Amino acid sequence: IVRDQGSASHPLGAVAAAPLLGVARVLHPTPVAIMMPDDPALGEFRKEYGGMLGMIEEYPDTPEKAPGFAGAEKIIDSEDLLPKINADPAEHVDARALLTVRLMDLLLGDNDRHPGQWKWARFGKEHEAPWEPISRDRDKVFVSYEGFLISIARLAVPSLITFRSKSPDPGKLFDNAGEFDRRLLGSLDKAVWDSVATTLMQRITDGVIDDAMATLPPAWGGRSRAIGSGPHARRHGLRVGAEDVSRELRARRDLH
Repeated sequence: IVRDQGSASHPLGAVAAAPLLGVARVLHPTPVAIMMPDDPALGEFRKEYGGMLGMIEEYPDTPEKAPGFAGAEKIIDSEDLLPKINADPAEHVDARALLTVRLMDLLLGDNDRHPGQWKWARFGKEHEAPWEPISRDRDKVFVSYEGFLISIARLAVPSLITFRSKSPDPGKLFDNAGEFDRRLLGSLDKAVWDSVATTLMQRITDGVIDDAMATLPPAWGGRSRAIGSGPHARRHGLRVGAEDVSRELRARRDLH
């Protein structure tokens, strides 16, 4: 049953999410769908990874002998960020940028945005420049937990959400990041929330959504067929086809 829930995740959702995050103007790696060659160069890893279909993306970092990710001067993890801002009032994050990403998470239905899924970039002098959020590890974009047993489990685990035209309760979607969000977004008033939400609704147009879905391989185009038959299957069938996801995204955007 647990392994079956792997089908709740869209196999290439992170690929389609990247263009949407780009239009939202937030920092993010851009994954690419690839087939790992079955090549002797893989050495000890050839048996496990040779011929495997998957995604590969840049790891946000600031190497010593190469430019940093997105031109950043320094990049840290959340486990390093929180002690910094707790110990020094001059250390701060770009809360508006973080809010932008969190509202995109709501649109994308990504329920796995705990502190470990972020990195933080600085582009200026220490204490003067804020830490900018880098949104990474997008394996739960468009996630949808289906089935009779899961509907029962959802009573105890609200984060087992479904990807539908109406966004889920943010408290359920962000169940593993509540304290993190309160700590870093508490300084923003309602006017900022309204402003960021309105801006995203204007940027994420129908054309932008269509272009994002067009990044998926042709096999994921069109609509997905429901498993089984009858009204229950039509209502609860898998929604992984580009046409299905586009329709749900448009509806979720208009509800924000």
